[in-house]
Amino acid sequence: MTDIDYSRYYSRWHDDSPEHAIRQGNHDYASLKEFLPSDRNAVIFDLGCGMGFALGGLRQVGYKSVSGIDSDRAQAVAAVKRGLSVDLVPVEQTISYLDSKKGAFDVVISLDVLEHIPPGAVLDVLRSVSNALKPGGLFVCRVPNCDSLIASRYRYNDWTHKTQFGNASLDFVLFNSGYSQIKILEDRDRISYRPVSFCLWLLRRFLRFWKRIQLISELGPKEALDIPLSPNIWGVAKNGCG
Repeated sequence: MTDIDYSRYYSRWHDDSPEHAIRQGNHDYASLKEFLPSDRNAVIFDLGCGMGFALGGLRQVGYKSVSGIDSDRAQAVAAVKRGLSVDLVPVEQTISYLDSKKGAFDVVISLDVLEHIPPGAVLDVLRSVSNALKPGGLFVCRVPNCDSLIASRYRYNDWTHKTQFGNASLDFVLFNSGYSQIKILEDRDRISYRPVSFCLWLLRRFLRFWKRIQLISELGPKEALDIPLSPNIWGVAKNGCG
Protein backbone atom coordinates (compact mmCIF):
# COMPACT_ATOMS: atom_id res chain seq x y z
CA MET A 1 0.00 0.00 0.00
CA THR A 2 1.21 3.55 -0.74
CA ASP A 3 2.56 5.33 2.34
CA ILE A 4 0.16 7.92 3.75
CA ASP A 5 0.63 10.78 6.20
CA TYR A 6 -2.13 10.36 8.78
CA SER A 7 -1.21 13.65 10.43
CA ARG A 8 -3.13 15.38 7.61
CA TYR A 9 -6.33 14.04 9.17
CA TYR A 10 -5.24 14.04 12.81
CA SER A 11 -4.16 17.69 12.74
CA ARG A 12 -7.77 18.79 12.24
CA TRP A 13 -8.30 18.17 15.97
CA HIS A 14 -4.81 17.86 17.47
CA ASP A 15 -1.49 19.65 17.49
CA ASP A 16 1.85 18.96 19.12
CA SER A 17 1.87 21.95 21.47
CA PRO A 18 2.58 21.21 25.17
CA GLU A 19 -0.70 22.84 26.19
CA HIS A 20 -2.79 20.64 23.92
CA ALA A 21 -0.90 17.53 25.02
CA ILE A 22 -1.69 18.28 28.68
CA ARG A 23 -5.37 18.94 27.98
CA GLN A 24 -5.79 15.84 25.85
CA GLY A 25 -3.80 13.74 28.32
CA ASN A 26 -6.11 14.83 31.13
CA HIS A 27 -9.14 14.01 28.98
CA ASP A 28 -7.84 10.55 28.06
CA TYR A 29 -6.93 9.71 31.64
CA ALA A 30 -10.38 10.80 32.84
CA SER A 31 -11.89 8.38 30.30
CA LEU A 32 -9.61 5.52 31.31
CA LYS A 33 -9.17 5.85 35.06
CA GLU A 34 -12.15 3.72 36.10
CA PHE A 35 -10.60 0.74 34.29
CA LEU A 36 -7.00 1.12 35.44
CA PRO A 37 -5.26 -0.47 38.44
CA SER A 38 -4.44 1.88 41.31
CA ASP A 39 -0.89 0.53 41.41
CA ARG A 40 1.26 3.16 39.69
CA ASN A 41 3.86 0.46 38.95
CA ALA A 42 1.47 -1.40 36.63
CA VAL A 43 2.94 -1.98 33.17
CA ILE A 44 0.63 -0.29 30.66
CA PHE A 45 0.91 -0.47 26.87
CA ASP A 46 -0.94 1.64 24.31
CA LEU A 47 -1.58 -0.10 20.99
CA GLY A 48 -1.87 2.60 18.32
CA CYS A 49 -0.93 5.43 20.66
CA GLY A 50 -0.95 8.22 18.07
CA MET A 51 0.82 11.28 19.46
CA GLY A 52 0.89 9.68 22.90
CA PHE A 53 -1.77 11.77 24.60
CA ALA A 54 -3.08 8.89 26.72
CA LEU A 55 0.46 7.87 27.65
CA GLY A 56 1.21 11.44 28.67
CA GLY A 57 -1.94 11.57 30.78
CA LEU A 58 -0.97 8.35 32.54
CA ARG A 59 2.51 9.67 33.19
CA GLN A 60 1.08 12.94 34.56
CA VAL A 61 -0.78 11.05 37.30
CA GLY A 62 2.20 8.91 38.29
CA TYR A 63 2.15 5.71 36.24
CA LYS A 64 5.81 4.83 35.83
CA SER A 65 5.88 2.10 33.17
CA VAL A 66 3.91 3.28 30.14
CA SER A 67 4.82 2.70 26.51
CA GLY A 68 3.20 2.35 23.10
CA ILE A 69 3.53 1.87 19.39
CA ASP A 70 2.09 3.55 16.33
CA SER A 71 2.42 2.97 12.59
CA ASP A 72 2.32 6.64 11.61
CA ARG A 73 5.79 8.21 11.58
CA ALA A 74 4.72 11.81 12.21
CA GLN A 75 2.69 10.90 15.28
CA ALA A 76 5.32 8.56 16.71
CA VAL A 77 7.98 11.25 16.28
CA ALA A 78 5.77 13.80 18.05
CA ALA A 79 5.34 11.40 20.98
CA VAL A 80 9.06 10.68 21.26
CA LYS A 81 9.82 14.42 21.22
CA ARG A 82 7.74 14.71 24.38
CA GLY A 83 9.90 12.08 26.05
CA LEU A 84 7.45 9.19 25.76
CA SER A 85 8.48 5.59 25.19
CA VAL A 86 6.95 5.04 21.75
CA ASP A 87 8.15 2.82 18.91
CA LEU A 88 7.33 3.22 15.24
CA VAL A 89 6.03 -0.19 14.14
CA PRO A 90 4.66 -0.73 10.61
CA VAL A 91 1.19 -2.22 10.42
CA GLU A 92 2.46 -5.49 8.95
CA GLN A 93 4.83 -5.94 11.91
CA THR A 94 2.27 -5.29 14.67
CA ILE A 95 1.50 -8.94 15.39
CA SER A 96 5.15 -10.01 15.45
CA TYR A 97 5.91 -7.08 17.79
CA LEU A 98 3.13 -8.12 20.18
CA ASP A 99 4.20 -11.76 20.01
CA SER A 100 7.69 -10.70 21.10
CA LYS A 101 6.16 -9.21 24.29
CA LYS A 102 4.52 -12.37 25.64
CA GLY A 103 3.17 -11.83 29.17
CA ALA A 104 4.76 -8.38 29.42
CA PHE A 105 1.84 -6.08 30.25
CA ASP A 106 -0.68 -5.66 33.05
CA VAL A 107 -2.93 -3.52 30.86
CA VAL A 108 -3.17 -2.91 27.11
CA ILE A 109 -5.24 0.07 25.98
CA SER A 110 -6.27 0.76 22.40
CA LEU A 111 -8.21 3.94 21.74
CA ASP A 112 -9.85 4.37 18.32
CA VAL A 113 -7.70 1.70 16.68
CA LEU A 114 -9.62 -1.51 15.99
CA GLU A 115 -11.79 0.22 13.39
CA HIS A 116 -8.65 0.81 11.29
CA ILE A 117 -7.84 -2.92 11.12
CA PRO A 118 -9.29 -4.95 8.20
CA PRO A 119 -12.03 -7.19 9.64
CA GLY A 120 -10.19 -10.34 8.61
CA ALA A 121 -7.21 -9.37 10.76
CA VAL A 122 -8.99 -8.17 13.92
CA LEU A 123 -9.07 -11.57 15.65
CA ASP A 124 -5.37 -12.19 14.99
CA VAL A 125 -4.41 -8.82 16.44
CA LEU A 126 -6.62 -9.29 19.50
CA ARG A 127 -5.19 -12.76 20.14
CA SER A 128 -1.67 -11.34 20.01
CA VAL A 129 -2.72 -8.62 22.45
CA SER A 130 -4.05 -11.31 24.80
CA ASN A 131 -0.74 -13.20 24.61
CA ALA A 132 1.13 -9.99 25.46
CA LEU A 133 -0.89 -9.59 28.66
CA LYS A 134 0.11 -11.09 31.98
CA PRO A 135 -2.26 -13.74 33.41
CA GLY A 136 -5.41 -11.89 34.37
CA GLY A 137 -4.26 -8.83 32.43
CA LEU A 138 -6.78 -6.30 31.18
CA PHE A 139 -7.54 -5.11 27.65
CA VAL A 140 -9.39 -1.80 27.25
CA CYS A 141 -10.49 -0.52 23.85
CA ARG A 142 -12.63 2.28 22.49
CA VAL A 143 -14.27 2.03 19.06
CA PRO A 144 -16.93 3.91 17.05
CA ASN A 145 -20.47 2.80 17.80
CA CYS A 146 -22.58 1.79 14.78
CA ASP A 147 -25.78 2.56 16.75
CA SER A 148 -25.01 6.19 17.58
CA LEU A 149 -26.84 9.14 16.05
CA ILE A 150 -23.69 10.12 14.13
CA ALA A 151 -22.55 6.61 13.22
CA SER A 152 -22.06 7.34 9.54
CA ARG A 153 -19.91 10.38 10.34
CA TYR A 154 -17.64 8.30 12.57
CA ARG A 155 -17.51 5.48 10.03
CA TYR A 156 -16.73 7.41 6.87
CA ASN A 157 -15.14 10.73 7.86
CA ASP A 158 -11.82 8.92 8.39
CA TRP A 159 -10.78 7.34 5.09
CA THR A 160 -8.64 4.76 6.91
CA HIS A 161 -11.57 3.25 8.81
CA LYS A 162 -12.29 -0.32 7.75
CA THR A 163 -15.27 -1.17 9.95
CA GLN A 164 -17.43 -0.12 12.87
CA PHE A 165 -18.72 -1.96 15.93
CA GLY A 166 -21.91 -2.45 17.88
CA ASN A 167 -22.23 -3.93 21.34
CA ALA A 168 -22.82 -7.43 19.94
CA SER A 169 -20.00 -7.38 17.39
CA LEU A 170 -17.42 -6.00 19.84
CA ASP A 171 -18.37 -8.69 22.36
CA PHE A 172 -18.14 -11.28 19.57
CA VAL A 173 -14.58 -10.43 18.50
CA LEU A 174 -13.34 -10.24 22.10
CA PHE A 175 -14.90 -13.59 22.98
CA ASN A 176 -13.53 -15.26 19.88
CA SER A 177 -10.08 -13.89 20.64
CA GLY A 178 -9.99 -15.70 23.96
CA TYR A 179 -10.99 -12.98 26.42
CA SER A 180 -13.17 -13.45 29.48
CA GLN A 181 -15.23 -11.24 31.81
CA ILE A 182 -16.15 -9.08 28.82
CA LYS A 183 -17.99 -5.81 29.36
CA ILE A 184 -19.29 -3.54 26.60
CA LEU A 185 -19.94 -0.06 27.96
CA GLU A 186 -21.44 3.17 26.73
CA ASP A 187 -19.12 6.17 26.67
CA ARG A 188 -20.04 8.42 29.55
CA ASP A 189 -21.79 11.64 28.61
CA ARG A 190 -20.49 13.88 31.38
CA ILE A 191 -22.58 16.87 32.40
CA SER A 192 -21.07 20.33 32.20
CA TYR A 193 -23.01 23.17 33.80
CA ARG A 194 -21.58 25.84 31.55
CA PRO A 195 -24.67 27.21 29.72
CA VAL A 196 -23.84 26.16 26.14
CA SER A 197 -22.41 22.76 27.14
CA PHE A 198 -25.40 22.03 29.36
CA CYS A 199 -27.86 22.91 26.58
CA LEU A 200 -26.01 20.61 24.18
CA TRP A 201 -26.10 17.82 26.79
CA LEU A 202 -29.88 18.25 27.14
CA LEU A 203 -30.27 18.18 23.36
CA ARG A 204 -28.27 14.93 23.14
CA ARG A 205 -30.40 13.33 25.83
CA PHE A 206 -33.57 14.36 24.00
CA LEU A 207 -32.40 13.06 20.61
CA ARG A 208 -31.10 9.80 22.09
CA PHE A 209 -34.47 9.30 23.76
CA TRP A 210 -36.18 9.36 20.36
CA LYS A 211 -33.51 7.10 18.91
CA ARG A 212 -34.27 4.66 21.73
CA ILE A 213 -37.99 4.79 20.94
CA GLN A 214 -37.21 4.00 17.29
CA LEU A 215 -35.08 1.01 18.32
CA ILE A 216 -37.81 -0.27 20.62
CA SER A 217 -40.33 -0.07 17.78
CA GLU A 218 -38.04 -2.12 15.51
CA LEU A 219 -36.40 -4.55 17.94
CA GLY A 220 -38.60 -4.66 21.02
CA PRO A 221 -37.69 -3.34 24.47
CA LYS A 222 -35.55 -6.27 25.64
CA GLU A 223 -32.92 -5.79 22.93
CA ALA A 224 -33.31 -2.06 22.35
CA LEU A 225 -32.81 -1.00 25.96
CA ASP A 226 -29.38 -2.67 26.05
CA ILE A 227 -27.98 -0.87 23.00
CA PRO A 228 -25.45 1.91 23.74
CA LEU A 229 -26.12 5.14 21.85
CA SER A 230 -22.95 7.11 22.51
CA PRO A 231 -20.67 7.88 19.52
CA ASN A 232 -18.08 5.49 20.96
CA ILE A 233 -18.32 2.31 23.00
CA TRP A 234 -15.78 0.62 25.25
CA GLY A 235 -14.73 -3.00 25.46
CA VAL A 236 -13.14 -4.13 28.72
CA ALA A 237 -11.99 -7.72 29.11
CA LYS A 238 -9.43 -9.98 30.76
CA ASN A 239 -7.24 -12.32 28.82
CA GLY A 240 -8.07 -16.02 28.77
CA CYS A 241 -5.79 -16.78 31.71
CA GLY A 242 -7.74 -14.54 34.03
